[in-house]
Amino acid sequence: LVIESDKIASGANGIAYLGISGRRWKGVFTQGLDVSSDSTLSGHVTIASTAEAQGFYQTSDERLKVGIKGISTDYTEGVNPIDQLNPVIFRWRKDASKGSGFVAQEVKKIPALSHIVGESSNGYLNIDYSQIIPYMVSKIQSMEKEIEELKQELKKK
Repeated sequence: LVIESDKIASGANGIAYLGISGRRWKGVFTQGLDVSSDSTLSGHVTIASTAEAQGFYQTSDERLKVGIKGISTDYTEGVNPIDQLNPVIFRWRKDASKGSGFVAQEVKKIPALSHIVGESSNGYLNIDYSQIIPYMVSKIQSMEKEIEELKQELKKK
């Protein structure tokens, strides 16, 4: 490890370790972070601003899942959870920038969606928005089915 002025660089072998087993860094604070090769971040990662990427992939392999069933079996009282969501627009307190989405406290009250609401270490609630997509697809599929049934009914008249 080479430390020069305000820069840290790897040594002659191209490898540098920050921390060792049993004595790891608790946090790294940077103005900007550039990860330009394959990297793995584990644990909880918080980004307190915007993030940009060409794509985000979530693990979805069947071999990692048990109890797979159609999402319509997750409805309570026959109501699609999408119908219970309250989309809102708002302004963020920190900088008054405009936002849109859902209020986590409200989503947490929807039994079929309560699992997509988490709590960060600072106590604020967050939503895994990607978990809403399967419910949206299920809703669209049921609407398409209903449209087809109505078309068939109209043809009979």
